[in-house]
Amino acid sequence: AKSEAGGFVTPFFLALRICGLAPWSSDRFPTASRAYRVFVLCIAALAALSLLIEAAYARDELLKASGKCGWSSTCWRQRGLFSEVPLALALLTGLVVLGAWRGSMSLVNNLILLESYAFQQGLMEKLISRRRRETRWVVGLSLSSVFLGTAGLLLYSKDWKPSPEAVWSYFAQMITFLMLLCVCFCLLYVCSVLGMCADAFCCNVVDDLDLSAVVHEWNVLQAILRKSSSTIELAFVAFMCSVMCYIPLLMVDFYALREYHDSLPALLPGLVVCIGIVRLFFLAAAITDKCTRISPLINSLSFGPGTERYREYIVDYITNSAAGFYVFDVRLSTAMVLKFIYVWGVVAFGLSTQLFSSQT
Repeated sequence: AKSEAGGFVTPFFLALRICGLAPWSSDRFPTASRAYRVFVLCIAALAALSLLIEAAYARDELLKASGKCGWSSTCWRQRGLFSEVPLALALLTGLVVLGAWRGSMSLVNNLILLESYAFQQGLMEKLISRRRRETRWVVGLSLSSVFLGTAGLLLYSKDWKPSPEAVWSYFAQMITFLMLLCVCFCLLYVCSVLGMCADAFCCNVVDDLDLSAVVHEWNVLQAILRKSSSTIELAFVAFMCSVMCYIPLLMVDFYALREYHDSLPALLPGLVVCIGIVRLFFLAAAITDKCTRISPLINSLSFGPGTERYREYIVDYITNSAAGFYVFDVRLSTAMVLKFIYVWGVVAFGLSTQLFSSQT
């Protein structure tokens, strides 16, 4: 099926196809489409396994405090970084829970629903503008990650000739990061459209000043919010867990590379990807914040004489419905995201203090 908003030609659907979350063709070559999805999953699993093996090897070298190369700047890509492992596992988990292995169309159908609703609300121009902005954001992160990874591979290799092990590790890292950013772009786009739908509801209420259709429109918006949240909540949790593990492991990598300051740029590609994931958290939380401000907005408007009681009923109804972005029946807010970042910032600070104080 194709949506009236543009069908399968949008960057969102292209990202879905690259990640194996949408078929390349609904009618022709169904076997090839299924084979490609399996191929994508195998590539993600192989990259994750490669990074896991490298991290295990790096752990042994770190514990032995000896070895041919250790963590030296000339061969840092021959030793895995611990912080890359949760990102690789988040990619693999995200692809599985979004249905890449079974050809699920849940994310595609959800996007068609969102774009159809946006089309009915007259949001296509804003939708296209937001789509372009999110595309530029993810492409910028992808190019930054590739540039930093390539620069690290070349600058810190002996005589600008990286070893086969370093090249393999580099490709495993880049495949993981680029595919992870691709999946992140899909989730970013869904959250962006949901935020636009909440804004459109507010604009319609202010422009029409008609209470008779508010309850129906609110029920439709609330159903779309819950449907979209339930579609991506598992992948959202996988990304959240990856950030939880990434922050302390980043401190471990920083500690391991403390004596080789020229190798510290090895941490930058993963940090760039983590920034994109954290932005996803804030976009999802902003949906709830917008929904909580709808009741005060309606309560501040005048809909004519004799409508005060019905307006109060609508305000109470919207407030008690507690709409927003839900993750397993927990409504996500910006305050929760800020607390999450604060707590894990404290954990990272405490871990780094403990690691470095043990060497003094």
